[in-house]
Amino acid sequence: MKKIVSLFAVIMSTAIISGCGSKPVSDKVNTSPVNIEKDSEKKKEIPEGLTNNEIEFSEARENELPANMANSIKLLMPNRGYFYEEKNNTYYIAIFLGKRSTGGYSIKVKSVEDIEGITNITVEEYGPKTNAMVTQVITYPYTIIKASQITPNFVVKNTKGESFEEMKKEWQEY
Repeated sequence: MKKIVSLFAVIMSTAIISGCGSKPVSDKVNTSPVNIEKDSEKKKEIPEGLTNNEIEFSEARENELPANMANSIKLLMPNRGYFYEEKNNTYYIAIFLGKRSTGGYSIKVKSVEDIEGITNITVEEYGPKTNAMVTQVITYPYTIIKASQITPNFVVKNTKGESFEEMKKEWQEY
């Protein structure tokens, strides 16, 4: 019986001591928005009152592209910028980093948002790490996404805020 009482006393003492160091729980619920961000993915501040809709998108496969888009990609890949085509109410947007002297570069679309009729596309640019072993070959990194329910009024920027210019349609004549 003494062992049981001693064991009970140890358990209670431990529970009381461990409870003393905890922070009190507030009865209030924090209803203010919490914005958790990584440094490389800082979100744009959107002025109050503007409509902001995140748009679902996916990477496009070659067999889904509109006619002649694959040929256009081959012509445009040495340039930095973007172009798009529309097929069956879906927009296919190709975004190019331009010519690079080594391997190890890539580009990825992080978000597509509609803000008051402007389709904002944010991309992350990746490069080889310092002192990384990379292939010594000229590369042309690019990505193609598809999205529906957007306007063709595009603004394409990287996570640093640098813009990608639209490649004009004159290239279609070649």
